Amino acid sequence: MPNSTSCRHKLGASQHTVASYRDTFRLLLKFAAKQYRRQASDLRVEDLDAKLVSTFLKHLEHDRHNSARTRNNRLSAIHAFFGYVSVNEGKALLRPAAKLRFRSLTGNSAAHAD
Repeated sequence: MPNSTSCRHKLGASQHTVASYRDTFRLLLKFAAKQYRRQASDLRVEDLDAKLVSTFLKHLEHDRHNSARTRNNRLSAIHAFFGYVSVNEGKALLRPAAKLRFRSLTGNSAAHAD
């Protein structure tokens, strides 16, 4: 598994971006494992569908009391991941999170899939 230094070098990302992405996936995988009642290591990319990601984003706001800005940062990390997977795996259909829209920072509309 690549370390944060190699990710920063390859992506040109700041240490804060790498830490944010890492934290996003720690939270997402823990949440998904609980939802599916299995170990995070047993999850597949296909399990991270738009419905699960939408539920995860709602969980961040309602249960963890994250702001809309933090929620949108998490969604950006998820979009980036699925962008990477679709390019490197050659499977554009593995982008369920791409269907999710960013919500305004006012937080008036709910997260949803197209």
